[in-house]
Amino acid sequence: MSSHGHLNFSRLFARQERWKGSYYDHRSTRRGLSARSSSKCYDEQSRIFHSQRPSLDFSRNDGITDIASFVFSKKKSFSSRVSLIDGVSGRELTYGELERLVFKLAEGLVDLGVEHGDVVMLLAPNSLYYPVALLAISSIGALAATPNPLGTPDDVRHQAMLTSVKLVMSTRDLLFKIEGLSLPAIVIDYNNDASSSDHGEEQPSVVLLSTILEKVSSLSSLNSGKKNRSLHDPAAVLYSSGTTGMSKAVVLSHANICSQIMQLASSCHHQGPDHGNIIEQEVHLCALPMSHIFGSVVITLQQLYRGNQTVVLRGFELSGMLAAIERYHISHIYVVPPVVLALAKTLQKNNGSLRYDLSSLQNILCGAAPLGKELIETCYKYLPNTSFSQIYGLTEVTGALTLIKDSRQNENLAASVGTMLSDMEAKVVDVENSEPLPPNHKGELLVRGPTTMIGYMNDPQATSSTMNPQGWLRTGDLVYFDELGNLFVVDRIKELIKYKALQVAPAELEALLLSHPQILDAAVIPYKSKETGEIPMAFIVPSLDGNLTEDQVKAFVAEHVAPYKRVRRVAFTNAIPKTASGKILRKELVKQL
Repeated sequence: MSSHGHLNFSRLFARQERWKGSYYDHRSTRRGLSARSSSKCYDEQSRIFHSQRPSLDFSRNDGITDIASFVFSKKKSFSSRVSLIDGVSGRELTYGELERLVFKLAEGLVDLGVEHGDVVMLLAPNSLYYPVALLAISSIGALAATPNPLGTPDDVRHQAMLTSVKLVMSTRDLLFKIEGLSLPAIVIDYNNDASSSDHGEEQPSVVLLSTILEKVSSLSSLNSGKKNRSLHDPAAVLYSSGTTGMSKAVVLSHANICSQIMQLASSCHHQGPDHGNIIEQEVHLCALPMSHIFGSVVITLQQLYRGNQTVVLRGFELSGMLAAIERYHISHIYVVPPVVLALAKTLQKNNGSLRYDLSSLQNILCGAAPLGKELIETCYKYLPNTSFSQIYGLTEVTGALTLIKDSRQNENLAASVGTMLSDMEAKVVDVENSEPLPPNHKGELLVRGPTTMIGYMNDPQATSSTMNPQGWLRTGDLVYFDELGNLFVVDRIKELIKYKALQVAPAELEALLLSHPQILDAAVIPYKSKETGEIPMAFIVPSLDGNLTEDQVKAFVAEHVAPYKRVRRVAFTNAIPKTASGKILRKELVKQL
């Protein structure tokens, strides 16, 4: 197998690693401070907001070097329990079967030449084998890169080259997105669809997952090399769009991911100190993409660590989700605001009477954007026995930063996204001068803690502009905390458009629009939408000799971008307002609406 280069992460992220290495000493110091003023979330002297939740206990994790060994650390407690269920076919994997598949695939990856520090791209929709692949890659010290399978071939190829991918795991119908990269590939051929089961003629550089699992008979070599590995080694690469429109590769460590799992396990559920040992299994639904931090870490890996069942759906469709809740007696679902909106509208239309039995549903957890008070009240009206939780976070903090367990506990907190998870710290700084601000003052949110990323791969400039040497990460969000540590997100300082749970960069669409021969100038702004949160809206300055229409502009963009990036509204104008330096004045365009 040819390699595209082994990455020197200690060189790439030396500054961040120096801070990470001292984090636990810093946390011990802060723990002593917290003991003296445990009732205060804000320290006036340091002007830092502190989490008031109990600190994470890493004393039980001796000998754990990666996500896989962490997730399976309590396997003896529930090896015969069901871990994953295919929501369509009903196929089940017990925890014992899951662990055997993980380590068989890990052995197969080693046989194919994948080594510690190599990057394996996982380009696939949700399936039982997505977490198998994530954990197998983790167990050998390689990095799992998880692009959105809906991305265009240009997106995927750029991401593969950005992160020096050595091997790709994908479904057959997505292999065309890596054509021309000369990368070896493993085809996931266990999905219940024709595209993955129709094997056809095999290429020398393509091998079937089923073939790998059948060939592996011994797991003897998997512990070799673990002595030199650490939880602080890089584990995963997730892609986040920037305002330039080009993907940034967020690098997370094993410690980042394990810390997030422990934070959520201790905050979301009441189980006592040993979060993995549960008496009765909960049944959780994962219909959000596992390529996203929400689907992979917040849902799937957390529930595998806790010993619960996770029902996997390939994607979201309301009737399919409701049918799965009834069929599998699902107790917890994870959604984004458009899903809650669709559910609320359906409940209203039918006056709360659905043909599906939702009596098993105990909790709905929503992320990506705060839920409106009216929306929550509508759902509570028709689902009185179901609680609503909200999280706020970002990929750069491994998923969730804050959590509110039940949004109806306090009407005054309906707009809040909750309090910070264990061991997280925050500053709110003035947008103009970066001076730290006290409670109830709006400013940019900076965060620090065990889940803050290592950095952006192969982008030291973006890393240094986002994280400083002390580990503070700029979120680009305008927020404020109240005196009790509840976080309120006011607006986004950055210009990214949030379409459902996905980010769209205006600059990428503007560059594309300007390549059209009949467009003289263009600007893209977010347009509020009840269904999706925001949609991209384009302001176009057309050439005088053309007859450009709104439909033509939409069709042109649709030809070149992923579906979620499409322009949904178009307005024609005589000029785009700009500063003297050429920066687009987007607020002026918003005023025209």
